[in-house]
Amino acid sequence: MNPAKILLPGITGTSLMTLFSYLVSEYKKSNFKEPELLGSLLKDHVPNKQLALLAGWLTHYGMGIGWATLFQLLYFKTELKPNLLNALMLGTLSGLTGIVSWRIAFKMDRNPPKTEFGKFYGHLLLAHLVYSIGVTRATDAK
Repeated sequence: MNPAKILLPGITGTSLMTLFSYLVSEYKKSNFKEPELLGSLLKDHVPNKQLALLAGWLTHYGMGIGWATLFQLLYFKTELKPNLLNALMLGTLSGLTGIVSWRIAFKMDRNPPKTEFGKFYGHLLLAHLVYSIGVTRATDAK
């Protein structure tokens, strides 16, 4: 599979999800900013705060590209087509997976970042729908 056919949808979907999360964070006056939350979780594993934040951003985009790879494999190796219904189905699946992953990460951290966890998990599901629509539209546009 051509890496460009994975990178463009992955970056597009992750960028849209991130923009959505930053806008909702400002509107709700809560921290739903995934790269920053990831950086906070990684703070004990890197030398300083700036590297932790960079690691958070790289992890966020890496996961976005990883999920886009899975989406592409499903779209090109199965009967699934890159359309809105399948995007919503895959967004729900990736969102629920994300919620479980974040819950585990927060529980494992001895000093988890400050956020309203219940609201964050609900937000994650919506953010993953935005992500999956972005991935699917970028896939469909080629």
